[in-house]
Amino acid sequence: MTRLDKSDLRKALADLPFTAADRAVARHLQNHRNESNTWILFAAALAHAAAREGHAYLDLADPQNYARCSLRSSHFWPELEYWKRWRKGSSSLGNADDIAPLVLENENALYLRKYFNHECALAKLLTGKMNEIEKRAPLVSSGEAVIDQALATSFFVITGGPGTGKTTLALRYLDAFLDQWTQVLPPRIAAVAPTGKAAARLEETIRNGIERLDSSEERKALLAATPCLTIHRLLGVLPHRASFRKDERRKVDYDLLVIDESSMIDLPLMRRLFEATPENCSLMLMGDKDQLASVDVGTVLHDLLKAGEIESSLLSKRIHKLTKTYRFSENSTIYRCCEAARNGDLAGLQKLLAETCDDFSFFPVKEGERKLSNRLIEKAITRRKSLLECGSAQDALQAITASTILAPTRVGPFGTYAINAESMRRIQENEHLDPDQPVHGCPIIVLENNYELELFNGDLGILWADEEKRIHAWFNSSDGRCKKVRLSELPRHETAFALTIHKSQGSEFDETIVVLSPNDSGNLTRELIYTAFSRAKTKLELHAYPKVLETAIQRQVKRATLLEERILANKRT
Repeated sequence: MTRLDKSDLRKALADLPFTAADRAVARHLQNHRNESNTWILFAAALAHAAAREGHAYLDLADPQNYARCSLRSSHFWPELEYWKRWRKGSSSLGNADDIAPLVLENENALYLRKYFNHECALAKLLTGKMNEIEKRAPLVSSGEAVIDQALATSFFVITGGPGTGKTTLALRYLDAFLDQWTQVLPPRIAAVAPTGKAAARLEETIRNGIERLDSSEERKALLAATPCLTIHRLLGVLPHRASFRKDERRKVDYDLLVIDESSMIDLPLMRRLFEATPENCSLMLMGDKDQLASVDVGTVLHDLLKAGEIESSLLSKRIHKLTKTYRFSENSTIYRCCEAARNGDLAGLQKLLAETCDDFSFFPVKEGERKLSNRLIEKAITRRKSLLECGSAQDALQAITASTILAPTRVGPFGTYAINAESMRRIQENEHLDPDQPVHGCPIIVLENNYELELFNGDLGILWADEEKRIHAWFNSSDGRCKKVRLSELPRHETAFALTIHKSQGSEFDETIVVLSPNDSGNLTRELIYTAFSRAKTKLELHAYPKVLETAIQRQVKRATLLEERILANKRT
């Protein structure tokens, strides 16, 4: 190992992948913790950069490879023995039991203290929830083994891909839960999801599922009254603060929570949710581990499911995996595309790309191409024309999920911003419209939460002229009706002919057009492709450079986290 002097440190931190926030972490330790070890300062900035990419800690045994590259010199990364030695004399690098801002655990895991605390706290909360002594009367069998299994515990997980019946099973569980309820007052039940779009989709799925439920009309009405909320709304978000109104001292007032799209919930938010849950509140998590992980730190659902695979784990009897899909037949090409992406089946995917099918079309993009195909723009224009054929804003909102274009990112020549901008330019040019005026029949997506208007990040709406020819934004409301919002009151939003794949999670569309840049990116992963493919219900159209697509499905998201190990380390009480 060679010495890292201050000038080398400054040069390294001024380069990629570091941001101003990463440099601020190193500066804080140097100025306020009197940290003089330049390697520790450098590793702290790297740990902050790693957290931005979703890692709970920086692996000192293999610091994401870019550590060595960013030094741009002959420096060798320190061996693990050096970090243990430096910890003894450092004011900023400590262990689990002190208050140092950096935590070194298992010799190689360098945590920012807050993520170490989040991970330890969540593991403890999970163990406490699973060790709770049930206070209910002896259970009467529901006649369905998995439902009885869920009723017998305060914590249960249902996992499976799109269309496997997760919500239907959850409804049967809720129905049986009500049957078992013995208290005078009815139970307080809510369904929650991490985003407004996912919460709205959950509400729609519950409403449709209730109609198929074999139960009394009174019971169906009771289930239909279940509120569907975002997690932030459940916890009571505080503007411009990272905390919530509900916490470990002021719990939420519910007896049962069903939590959908759990794969999207990051480590800090899952901890806050568990902290705010009363001891006697039952929790049911639903999600698909193969979809995109959370935007923030962690892979909580994935870690729970991995821990549940160990027979001696507290989770081993609390997980039910659904495999049969009811959305597609097994001969469906869309289903086969989803399976090829999910399993990283390169040969299977190559075979599918060569097939001609009614429900799947492939349009190869040339290597180095920078221009959007005319077909993509025509798809957006055709979509607007079909919306204009609707008789009202409410009809148009119902038709808004008939088709969409999905792309991995907002930026770049194949990003959603470019697709939406070119589509709008072409529409305005063809119809001689003023570029500064709102366009009747244009779909939009909300980009931030507004609790006063009950509009949430990810909500889809449409610009539509009323009887007086004034254009407003229209959205579906929680009561199933259509609400009108003045354009001047709209929260931050953008045109939505094309959506990012992240924004589409929790939604489904009759026709889905997926467009990938012909330039490979580390952001293109198996999980991203699987999520995009699985948004389609009846038709999937793919525009991609084959080699980029093949590389993407072989690249999996691997985040540094010790949550699984912490759960397994906890014993039954």
